[in-house]
Amino acid sequence: MESTVNLWRDPLAPAPVQVVAHRAGALYAPENTLAALDQAIESGANAAEIDVQQTADGALIVLHDTNFKRVAGVDRNTWEVTLEEVRSYDAGSAFSEDFAGEGVPTLEEMLQRADGKIGLMIELKSTGHERGLERAAVDLLRQYDAVKSCTIASMDYSILERVKAYDERVQTVYILPAAYGDLAEMTAADAFSVEATFVTGMLSATLQYAQKPLYAWTVNDSGEIDRLLDLEISGVITDDPYLARYTIAAGGRSWWVSALAERFLDGG
Repeated sequence: MESTVNLWRDPLAPAPVQVVAHRAGALYAPENTLAALDQAIESGANAAEIDVQQTADGALIVLHDTNFKRVAGVDRNTWEVTLEEVRSYDAGSAFSEDFAGEGVPTLEEMLQRADGKIGLMIELKSTGHERGLERAAVDLLRQYDAVKSCTIASMDYSILERVKAYDERVQTVYILPAAYGDLAEMTAADAFSVEATFVTGMLSATLQYAQKPLYAWTVNDSGEIDRLLDLEISGVITDDPYLARYTIAAGGRSWWVSALAERFLDGG
């Protein structure tokens, strides 16, 4: 399998660790908005992680919560509203008046803005109300020739299975709050994204042996980034891509994780 490390441009070459802006970069602009994506691009991040859900009329919008209350002040669920109604929501003012009027974008708008500038890690959210979510997302990747520059992620493994069944070329990322089970045998997952607390040297070595990239989320502390660099992970998901890029540029790689992975390859 081709590692996802090679899918996105590397603005810090030769540093091999990817920087992925969480919710398109939630520290400097309203999360999951085009303004946040612009900041992620400006920061030089390799990719932006965004959350995608479906509206009542099947539109793919970029939003983390199932309800608009926190980001837009509207107590409505994603599956209860049409795209036309979503267009009237202000997703910027709650963050700062400087972003008043910033809208809830569609996945298509994110793909258009990202084109040639940054990769996207597209998390498909399972609400129980989706209809053909995976097919609609993959069709957009095809339409914008973005299959190689984007990954599709989910905390629902069955979503990844359906993505792979529809188009096996699409790279997938399984998101886990903790590492459990035989991850190397999860064939619908090309890579894994694990909450940083549970990222260990053994986990990193195991996934290196399986040739499955490992990302850690959500990391906003330089000391924690240094710890993860020592474990030779593939990327960090962060609200602060500027801090992550600086820390990675100044960091090094540990010998012992590579030695452990090589021991696996040599049969112990």
